Amino acid sequence: MHTRKMLLLGAVIVSLTVMVLLFSYGFVLGKRAFVIPERIYALSQDDKTLIQWRKDGRVTDIVTVTVIGYDATSLYVYVDYIYSGDHGDEVLTCGGIELMGKGVSWGNCSPVEVKKGRGFVVLRLQQNNNADDFQYSDGIYVNLYDANGSVFFEKGFPYKKLWLKNQPKFITYLEDVFGW
Repeated sequence: MHTRKMLLLGAVIVSLTVMVLLFSYGFVLGKRAFVIPERIYALSQDDKTLIQWRKDGRVTDIVTVTVIGYDATSLYVYVDYIYSGDHGDEVLTCGGIELMGKGVSWGNCSPVEVKKGRGFVVLRLQQNNNADDFQYSDGIYVNLYDANGSVFFEKGFPYKKLWLKNQPKFITYLEDVFGW
């Protein structure tokens, strides 16, 4: 009986030590340390859009969208695209955060250049100063717009996220560990 209690106590001490080390690691990084990329959208290789692109290059679409990182206030998204060049050789892309199919006023994105052809960009979607302490979203969108700022392509993708403004980093880490 005494040996069992000692083993249990030892296991608890080791577990607490590991948690302290992991918390310290999370504080040093300042971001989520253990993010596994999550593809949230992909065109099938047999999709009509890709077949048309291979045929004549006159198509604009999103091929894949993958979440490659996040923290309490940001989401990093890898976007593989095809762009026909019908609005100029270079245009801009950005994205946004959605709730029930509509863009939210508390999100923003920094534009990234898109060139004619097939390529990829990484977008950072984030909360702005209008955000409450706790926000929820159920989707994101990616758009392309011309030199005049007019959106000519937009596509939405389901992705649920809890956004927590001014959140302590250890709570962000706990979300990762326990899946909150």
